[in-house]
Amino acid sequence: MSISDFEYREIDVDRITTGLFQVRDKNPGKNIEPLAAGIKNMGLLQPIGLAKSKETEKSDKYDYEILWGQRRHLAFKRLGEEKIPALVLDKVLTKPQGKKYALQENLIREDMSRSDVWNTIREFYLEFQDPAKCADEFGIPLPIVKDALKANLLERIDGGKELFEFALSLDIPKATAFKIVDIVKNPDNTSVNTKKGQSLCKVLSTESTQMRNKVIAAAKRTPNGDAKGWLAQAKAEKNYKKRNIELEEVFDDALKALADKLGSTPENVILDTVLELLESEELI
Repeated sequence: MSISDFEYREIDVDRITTGLFQVRDKNPGKNIEPLAAGIKNMGLLQPIGLAKSKETEKSDKYDYEILWGQRRHLAFKRLGEEKIPALVLDKVLTKPQGKKYALQENLIREDMSRSDVWNTIREFYLEFQDPAKCADEFGIPLPIVKDALKANLLERIDGGKELFEFALSLDIPKATAFKIVDIVKNPDNTSVNTKKGQSLCKVLSTESTQMRNKVIAAAKRTPNGDAKGWLAQAKAEKNYKKRNIELEEVFDDALKALADKLGSTPENVILDTVLELLESEELI
């Protein structure tokens, strides 16, 4: 199904219901007056989206369920309008199908919170445990899916948010802080081992980006270990690869100047920069 399957109509405001397909969990009626005032002055610039659902099929009161435009619908009701411009899909959609449309419209407007995304993908993710599959299924960019999953991890794991903030206080990057929370989850998956997590944070805070990644990898291989043991494993590894690069003289001079400013070497500046980029892209 695509937007070409929708038909423009004016629909009775009171024959429209909401809830089944909505992905935003914020109070939809909050600050509705400015929106209503704008609609009263300029009219509705963007039609709402409607489709049929199992609920509307069973209802004598409602004909359509809102896909997008819940606040615009509320504003029309507040203004006492009888009909509202809408793009209508005369098909019965399942809840996941309806949420796909609702999600895309909200993503375009960029007003979805992490919890909105999590509430949308929750059932699918809990079944498949695969962020990439979620991204494909719902048409959400993978980084947004991962961000929502990370935020949810902090909210649903007891002690997770506190441990995350402790890691940040030690200047540990956010991506690494999320990994720490995940690594030290207790077997019940509802809480973290705070003592182990803080110990790991302290170890990582004094290490280079390359060594941090090695420690994290060791922790994932042996989750029942401890921070000191993971650090020992990481330092025992000798799997380095050498790469040669060539720079124009002007760039090499600039690199040397930067290294002097940072109290480092050109080689370490390059290495740290590349590793930080790989880490931020979650490739390591």
